[in-house]
Amino acid sequence: MAASKLRAMIDQLPDFLWEVDAEARYTFASAGVERLLGRAPEAIIGLTPFDLMPPDEAQRIADQFTDIIARKAPFEGLINRNLRPDGREVVLETSGVPLFDAAGTLIGYRGIDRDVTDRLAAETRSRLLMRIFEQSSDMIIVTDPNGVITHVNPAFEALTGWAAEDAVGRTPAMLASGHTPRGVHEDLWQHLQAGREWRGELLDRRRDGAPFWVETAILPIRDERDTITHFVSLQHDITKRKLAELALAEAREKAEVASRAKSDLLANMSHELRTPLNAIIGFSSIMRDGIFGPLANGRYEGYTADIHASASHLLALINDILDMAAVEADRITLFEEDIEPRELIQGSARLLAHQAAQKSIDMTLAIDPGLGHLRGDARRLRQILVNLISNAVKFTLDGGRVSITASRCPRSGDLVIEVEDTGIGMTDSELTIALERFGQVDNPLSRRQPGTGLGLPLAQGLARAHGGRLDLKSRKGEGTRARLRLPAERLTAPATTAPTSTDPERPARVAYLIYRSRPKTLDPAGLSEIRLASERHNQTADLTGALVVGDSFILQYLEGSPEQVDAVFERIRSDPRHDAVEVLDRGETASRMFADWSMKVRRRGDADLWRLSGAGEKAGIDAYRALGQRTVYLRLLVAETVDL
Repeated sequence: MAASKLRAMIDQLPDFLWEVDAEARYTFASAGVERLLGRAPEAIIGLTPFDLMPPDEAQRIADQFTDIIARKAPFEGLINRNLRPDGREVVLETSGVPLFDAAGTLIGYRGIDRDVTDRLAAETRSRLLMRIFEQSSDMIIVTDPNGVITHVNPAFEALTGWAAEDAVGRTPAMLASGHTPRGVHEDLWQHLQAGREWRGELLDRRRDGAPFWVETAILPIRDERDTITHFVSLQHDITKRKLAELALAEAREKAEVASRAKSDLLANMSHELRTPLNAIIGFSSIMRDGIFGPLANGRYEGYTADIHASASHLLALINDILDMAAVEADRITLFEEDIEPRELIQGSARLLAHQAAQKSIDMTLAIDPGLGHLRGDARRLRQILVNLISNAVKFTLDGGRVSITASRCPRSGDLVIEVEDTGIGMTDSELTIALERFGQVDNPLSRRQPGTGLGLPLAQGLARAHGGRLDLKSRKGEGTRARLRLPAERLTAPATTAPTSTDPERPARVAYLIYRSRPKTLDPAGLSEIRLASERHNQTADLTGALVVGDSFILQYLEGSPEQVDAVFERIRSDPRHDAVEVLDRGETASRMFADWSMKVRRRGDADLWRLSGAGEKAGIDAYRALGQRTVYLRLLVAETVDL
């Protein structure tokens, strides 16, 4: 009875009790072996402990056990790895005592195995964490819930100059320099009192009083009941970085002060610089043109022309420098007004049309009719556009294309103006240079037509002054696209203007084309003889009829004698059906800067397709055919070719 009770008690123990004979074969096993190793007690009788281990572990433990038996000594805490039938590894801690018979001969061992798998894993993790704690280059501070320091690592001692025993029992306030903003500490404690993690930068001081900056993360540590037991502060030394930032900020401030001083000087000198140059330009112009009579020596004419050109170039350079200085000093003043985007864009393109024609560049405009009015500085915006169009024409080879488009972004409502060319293009590195102040990309075209290197940076600055931006994309050998984006807040609802037609069903849209033709004679008596194209293309139309019915047509240049041109102009003026025709004589074309091309044909609120082609007759005819049978309304401009 007592024996069975004792066996029951042994089987209820969580550990595995056992006996082995002198050859280490099991002669007894408690029920605990099934809980620990998944094997029934009777199943291991006759086996050795080494039969339950992986081969490498069995050899290691057998060597140790052989020595133990030889010494007939007790043992304890022998750690060994065992395998369950399902392959899971279990780590046991084994202790045992030797058994002897009456004669003192060793007959076996009796002992106990305890599962220490979880304990050893925890100890391994603990050792790893301790190594991390001790070997970390970052400072680690552990406090209790009240902020009292309980542990610090060696990095703390190295960085602060405080020994661990001096820090334990105190609070991290011992490191406070007094220069961290009060709000930072208040925010820190609010987070910790709420049990939340805090991250930020602290300016502390070493034991010797030297300041140091740390990037800090403080984390609450909770137990299984979700109670905060500790706080851990991880602090990374950022002193070198902060000192570099402070030095950089100081250098930047000094540079900005110097830049502002330079810009202020240039801005204040603008009058002093421009006044003498304007005098040089004015008087050299008078001398060049012989206003008060010819110069005594003909060679002086060339000299005065050189003086005029050089002074004009210098004035343009000074203007760019002064504008750039004003932009950099944030002293650019915008004289804002309501602007018609169509007129702004067309006027800017008109200034470069003559240059485009000289290179047979096909220049096109496509302007959305719903742009509305733009609030901005017309002169500054024109300055941007002229620069972009000028660059496009300058860096496009003869016979190339330049397209100018304007529309509103469907998503943001911003005004987007693009100038795209088929020119020589740039690599990414060349584009970077072009956007730098005084940056000059080295290529044959730029050497032939040098600039100041301020155009694009200044254009970007003026775009930013309007709350917009200027972006450029370019590919070498393919061309460049410049995109000016102005914010939607600068746009108002588009103006609505009724079409000048008696037919309300006709669409209010203008489309027209102008191209160069060279008729040998011009008959002012019959406007029907002014043809759309040459006879061989069989494309003719009566100008008068076109005006009456509203059909689209191509207008030829009037290149006859002055008497013939005057007669044609008078014929148009005297015909009441031509009230829609705007006629400019030589003086008016000169005052409006119309040279070699006639171009101002517009109607407020309508969409224009403006094509200026220097490629000859065929280009004009092809473009005319592309219009198809589209019905258009046209306000016609007739201008004679003028050489200015």
